[in-house]
Amino acid sequence: MPDIFYSKRHDTGISPVLSFTPPAGLDWDLAEEGIAVTFLARLPNSNSPKMSGAAVVTGPWQIRYDPTADDVDTIGAYDCEAEVTRSNGKKITLPTRGFRSWVIEPDLDDA
Repeated sequence: MPDIFYSKRHDTGISPVLSFTPPAGLDWDLAEEGIAVTFLARLPNSNSPKMSGAAVVTGPWQIRYDPTADDVDTIGAYDCEAEVTRSNGKKITLPTRGFRSWVIEPDLDDA
């Protein structure tokens, strides 16, 4: 995913793909057996995520999130991250610094 991913309100047929640089010193990747990845996105002034759901691992350090209709019903610029849980219960949040951005813009017929 580039630093900013764009889609239109109500569009569930387009999915953001997030690629990450592996943190230094790790000897594993997202394709490891038993990895669970949760995609999270929130508006910058919100205290809780607007989107939270399972992501699909598409490469060693890449995921895809398939949004639901509720996820994409509100326009705005969202901060995004992925919470990775290994089979041993240890967690890491990607990116390790800052966020990725997803901008949901209005569509012309609001449908």
